[in-house]
Amino acid sequence: MAKRIVKKLLFIGWDAADWKVINPLLEKGHMPALKGLMERGVSGNIATLDPPFSPMLWTTIATGKYPNKHGILGFIEPEPNAGGVRPVSSSSRTARALWNIFTNKGIKTNVVSWWPSQPVEPIGGVMVSNFFHKETGGYDKEWVIAPDSVHPKELEQDIADLRMHPGEVTPAHILPFIPDASKIDQKKDKRLSAFCKELAHCTTTHAVGTYLMENTEWEFTAMYFDSIDHFSHGFMKYHPPQLPGLPDDLFNTYKGVVEGGYRYHDMMLERALALAGEDTHIILMSDHGFHSDHLRPLVLPKKIDAVPALEHRNFGILCIAGPGIKKGEKVFGATLLDITRTILTMFGLPIGKDMDGKPLTNIFEQQPELEFIDSWENVEGNFGEHPSHITQDPVAAAEAMKQLVELGYIEDPGEDKTKAMEKAKRHLQYNLSRVYKGQNNYKKAVEIIEGIISEDPTNYLYNVDLINLFYLMEEYDKSLERIDIFRKQSRENMGLASVKLLEAKALLRKGLGAMALDLLEELSKEKPKSLGVHLELGNAYLDTYKFEKAVEAYKKALEVDPENARAFNGVATGYFKMGKYEEAASNAIQSVELIFHYPMSHLILAQSLEQLGAYQDAANAYEVTISQAPKNVKAQKALIALYETKLNNPTKADELRKKYGMESSKDIVVVSGLPRSGTSMMMQMMEAGGLEIVSDGERTADNNNPKGYYEDERIKKLAQNNSWVGEEQGKCMKVIAQLLKHLPKKHNYKVIFMKRDMGEVLRSQQIMLKRNPDEFPMAIATAFQKELDFVENWGKTEPGVSILYVDYKDVIAKPIENAEKINEFLGGRLNVDNMIHVVNPTLYRNKVN
Repeated sequence: MAKRIVKKLLFIGWDAADWKVINPLLEKGHMPALKGLMERGVSGNIATLDPPFSPMLWTTIATGKYPNKHGILGFIEPEPNAGGVRPVSSSSRTARALWNIFTNKGIKTNVVSWWPSQPVEPIGGVMVSNFFHKETGGYDKEWVIAPDSVHPKELEQDIADLRMHPGEVTPAHILPFIPDASKIDQKKDKRLSAFCKELAHCTTTHAVGTYLMENTEWEFTAMYFDSIDHFSHGFMKYHPPQLPGLPDDLFNTYKGVVEGGYRYHDMMLERALALAGEDTHIILMSDHGFHSDHLRPLVLPKKIDAVPALEHRNFGILCIAGPGIKKGEKVFGATLLDITRTILTMFGLPIGKDMDGKPLTNIFEQQPELEFIDSWENVEGNFGEHPSHITQDPVAAAEAMKQLVELGYIEDPGEDKTKAMEKAKRHLQYNLSRVYKGQNNYKKAVEIIEGIISEDPTNYLYNVDLINLFYLMEEYDKSLERIDIFRKQSRENMGLASVKLLEAKALLRKGLGAMALDLLEELSKEKPKSLGVHLELGNAYLDTYKFEKAVEAYKKALEVDPENARAFNGVATGYFKMGKYEEAASNAIQSVELIFHYPMSHLILAQSLEQLGAYQDAANAYEVTISQAPKNVKAQKALIALYETKLNNPTKADELRKKYGMESSKDIVVVSGLPRSGTSMMMQMMEAGGLEIVSDGERTADNNNPKGYYEDERIKKLAQNNSWVGEEQGKCMKVIAQLLKHLPKKHNYKVIFMKRDMGEVLRSQQIMLKRNPDEFPMAIATAFQKELDFVENWGKTEPGVSILYVDYKDVIAKPIENAEKINEFLGGRLNVDNMIHVVNPTLYRNKVN
């Protein structure tokens, strides 16, 4: 059995807490408890999942599994008995949570207000549900405890008086948050009553949680606070700085609520940490962040389910401290899926192989022992689970539903129970499709979306997601067809920027770059603050080899969102293509600091470090890339070449070849250059030297090429189809410079690139095209030079590609010397004597003196 690291663990969840709000408060000294906790341990970003809906996310945190495995898929669910809908229930969870595993192992556990935890489970310890603090009547009425909200039931009366009713909130409680509260007309402005409700709720959770810490024996206590999320949804638009268009009176009245909410949570944290003691491990985290800068919307769109989630940010906060945890360090690459695995590791318990994510082993001063079992779901014994048939209290459920409606997460279901039930089913299925999409299981996601869109064909979200899914599956024609169907539904759909963006992406991938760029450049003017537009515009510029413009577009994306990992990766890629390797490495590092599991950023970092001569660091970065993307052939080939050529470790290179199954691969010999640069002559030399030539013979010899062109029609269509290239390993093919970029990257290429004076090349082309040979087409010369520059960079940076530059004029003058050089480049496999006899100086026409 693995060694148990923790004596006790206190877990605190702050829904929607965000470093962007916290960091300025830390700098002012306004959150001292959190600052002290960070100094005692590790802290950093934690990546959320899609969709970022709290019941789904907190259940993932508790189970270590994606929502399609744990069964919680939204805020509401169909009511199986009475019909209609109800708030999501703990009884719908289909995977065991941490507290179930702890019950089985005899670990005393307290769980307070987890979402969802109603009805409570009979765990080995205490569970107080997220319905316990809900008030079900006016202040003048008896406040009954919701049935099945406390386990064990006999504890109900001991903690009943710990509840704080919103009616008990006094001016002394309110004024630190809202100094001008007395000026609010509460008949017209309901914000104050909403604030009082949230203040009462989080105070109740804290009171119950700390009571249990003081009065029960426990080894694991979890307290979940949803109030930062609710304060933010209600008041973030008033948080400084003032948004354009926001009335001064509202800003001045409510500008302190969000900051006050964070500071209040820090005060509660201080008390919890004091009760926990120095020998207790602490995990403080949020499930997602919350936009607090210029990205926060002043007005949310209508007719979109769970629209408040648009205010959520992709990164939450994570802080872990305690004996044996590194101190004052950053943690990178954490996701919600990692928490259960990490907690089980801390308790010395085996990790279920069916759990997703990874244990955060890099947070420990000493590497912990890891133990695994196939699944906790298959273990027999007492897990403190629900009996087979349970119900929810309708009064408490109705109150919870009311709050979800008030927050904007759901629409009022109305009186038609059947209609509400059907809509709830579709919404859960839609959420499930997004979960599969997040797992890259696009086919399953499409199946689900197509099922529900047949019942609600005009739904904006369903249509846009289906369009995007077809795009992700590289079925661009289907994506464009679906856009056409959607636009025909209404005139309103015609001008939607989101649909135009998807259209541009599909056009770009179909090879219609000019049309896509026109649309994207138009959109960038129409939506200058659209993150998605700038990111896709950057992608379009990269695809069309406009690297400077790509960097400019990605930097505009960073102006919109300074913590966007995709934008940093785009900047890094653009700089790398431009040969600015220090800048590329710097931006790639910033990308992986935001999202550690980003293999393409690790690859750019590795390639940049290699170009900078930091070979061992480059090898490490390539290995990280491969660990995250095991089928990335580009990284595999680059790592092998690095060990072989730069690190002088051929043994390691051979080991990697065997590991990646590359022992049997053969080089493809490619003869390339600008048209009319001597490529046909070089193909003749390759054939005479003994190489098998890839040529279909369709283009016959003529006066321009008396001995033939040595071409294959398939090569002209490389941009559309290059799947056949691997069948020609060990052979030689002619590929003009402009098509090299379309060769599939998974193969190895030995490229013999013909160089010839640009004036001679263009003169030869003019004669071939029966144009005036004395005219010098400057525009064409400029375009050709860009192609040559690209090839030079491509040869330096593309693993598996080796280029030998051969001067056409030099081959004519020194055929023996050049034939030997080429033979050495190709590993001595050619017949040099035969190659020499092919060279015909009389064909050197169109010289430029």
